[in-house]
Amino acid sequence: MNVKVIMPPLVFSSEALVALSFIKALRELGVDGISCVYEKEPDSHYISKMSTELVRPLSQTRTVRGFMIKGPLISSALNYVSLKSLSPGSDLLINLYFREYPLGLDLAYILYPHPILHKTNRVRQSYRGVKRPYFALTYRLIRRLAKSKRPLCSSEYIREVLQETHGMNCEVLHPPVIPPPGLKPKPKRKLVIGVGKYLELKRWEDFIQVAKLVKERDREGEFKVIGGFRAADSSPGYFERLKREAEGVVELMTDVGEEEKWDLLFQARVILHCQRLDNFGLGVAEAMYAGSVPVVYRSTGPWSDNLQQGKYGLSFLTFEEARDWVLKLMEDQDFFSERSEIARSKASQFTYYNFKERVKEALEVLV
Repeated sequence: MNVKVIMPPLVFSSEALVALSFIKALRELGVDGISCVYEKEPDSHYISKMSTELVRPLSQTRTVRGFMIKGPLISSALNYVSLKSLSPGSDLLINLYFREYPLGLDLAYILYPHPILHKTNRVRQSYRGVKRPYFALTYRLIRRLAKSKRPLCSSEYIREVLQETHGMNCEVLHPPVIPPPGLKPKPKRKLVIGVGKYLELKRWEDFIQVAKLVKERDREGEFKVIGGFRAADSSPGYFERLKREAEGVVELMTDVGEEEKWDLLFQARVILHCQRLDNFGLGVAEAMYAGSVPVVYRSTGPWSDNLQQGKYGLSFLTFEEARDWVLKLMEDQDFFSERSEIARSKASQFTYYNFKERVKEALEVLV
């Protein structure tokens, strides 16, 4: 079988982890002839820090540098033509980078919708006056190209967004939790973890503010951020500002490998997630698997899919509310133990086995 896969940049991000998991599943399901289309070569520093379980299947694929462009409305049509020219005789075309290239193809895994298909639709708002007819005409083409024979999405929240804005019905396939083999649980300590790239939308300033409030009450509490830095497209000076705000309160770790990340997750009591708009908290799910209790902002994917509206974790709307939950989890062992087991029970649903079985079902419909 000849399969072309549009890949996201292989950098420190949940998107890259999910894409590697998808390639692993395809290989284990017996799919040969996989060609991975990249906008640029994979980051060798990232590859060196990933577990061999995820990287090995990638070595059995062919790398293709595709001429893909972002930005202008017409880019979707140009990318479609470019991809077709790269793929004569392909049995399947799979898009794992829908956030930047809204091409549905045979199978699309939508971790995030492209901004033009999101309900906020800021792109539409930027086309005014004489540009409006151009937008209206091109948007119809984009909506057609975005439709897939087999669309999958990362969470119930994203499914609702796509249904509301695009009329797209997609099946939910949660990203998988894949801990490196051989890791053993460690004693929990008063450690609070945050996971995610150093981007403004992650609201790391809020994480730091909650840490300061907690440490006013309990100086023994530790706070660490496991953050992707090399590929973070943040505004100039953002990380330096965070470092100044975090000094003496929060340790900002950059581009941590899988084994070190999981070692810290197994030691943490709390995963604190302050992002307001998110598709699904993969870092939250990983921490739940490791027995950390999630304390998340009460909105979007982590709230709806990871916690199921509070059934499997704790939530907040104010810094003070987050502080109180963190302190209780640090100081009340019985409460922590109970909530930790509840979190583990939910994380057990996000297994790689379940993920692979759903990928298999999707392929059976297409092949």
